[in-house]
Amino acid sequence: NPDGLTLLKAHADLFDIENHGANHLPAIIGVERSVYGLAGVADLKQLKREVSGGAEAVKAATGIAPRWYRGATGEYDADALKAIEAIGFKVAGFSVNADNGATLEKKRIVARLKKVRSGDIIIAHLNKPASDTGKGMAEGLQLLLDHGFRFVKLNDAEVRPLQKRG
Repeated sequence: NPDGLTLLKAHADLFDIENHGANHLPAIIGVERSVYGLAGVADLKQLKREVSGGAEAVKAATGIAPRWYRGATGEYDADALKAIEAIGFKVAGFSVNADNGATLEKKRIVARLKKVRSGDIIIAHLNKPASDTGKGMAEGLQLLLDHGFRFVKLNDAEVRPLQKRG
């Protein structure tokens, strides 16, 4: 999405472009395991390729090496977390899923954002322009600003530890 990338890069004061993986695979070891219908990676070698490949793509597109990683589902098992951190990445989670993968209507996105508390990390999917995400996020984030919230990038925040799965 070159237009989206250009827009994000033009607002480097607001956005860091980080690593979400090369092929959108969950950071769960074992193809027999799944999260949201997505099978886990076959082994640690595949996970390392997923993380490293995503990082290489971000650096190629932006000129900046990413520092954070968030797997396809935002869920991790203990072995995956150790491997990702050993590669040198901080692992990012989220506490508010604003749009359920760009599937929610605007009013439901706004309703979710109205429940945000200080310290929450919001995830949304602005990569689907036909969805209501953009409009819902614009309205909901403005409401939060009107209530005195301020937004920070991950590198500027005190991030809570992730909950480990299995």
